[in-house]
Amino acid sequence: MDASQDAAAAVHVVVHPVGRQVSPSDVEPMHREVVGMASLPSSVRAAREVIRRVLDSLDPERAERAAVCGSELVANAVRHGAPPIVLSVVRGSEDIVIAVADGSREPPRPRTALDDDPTGRGTLIIDRLADRWGVDFLPGGKQVWCRISLGAEDRMVRA
Repeated sequence: MDASQDAAAAVHVVVHPVGRQVSPSDVEPMHREVVGMASLPSSVRAAREVIRRVLDSLDPERAERAAVCGSELVANAVRHGAPPIVLSVVRGSEDIVIAVADGSREPPRPRTALDDDPTGRGTLIIDRLADRWGVDFLPGGKQVWCRISLGAEDRMVRA
């Protein structure tokens, strides 16, 4: 399987109706997309593409912050979690919420990476880019989420 086939196999999109609440926040969604992700490294790139598409009407810097946070959440789920992995992207009128659920109840463990370590900075990146983040424990695993507040210019844009 080549890289493009691998990326295509990593994503199965299910769009839910607007108006449903998203845990863990009280964001009233203008747009919500839920994507089942394969437990493959290519899912990280696929997650960025989904998030960028959902948030394409927003300020590019804010949308990119969300894409980076979401791809880090997916990378952590692929590397440390267990299937099934589900990415949720919610665009509300005041906030963006990115959440990744997986089948492991093991919480993310922030660590200090050495300068030459290729991994180990995901939770630090999320902590720096998101306004808030956290973990909800579910009966079959956990959901790690982050929230990014929209600026005034993005609140006026209706998706």
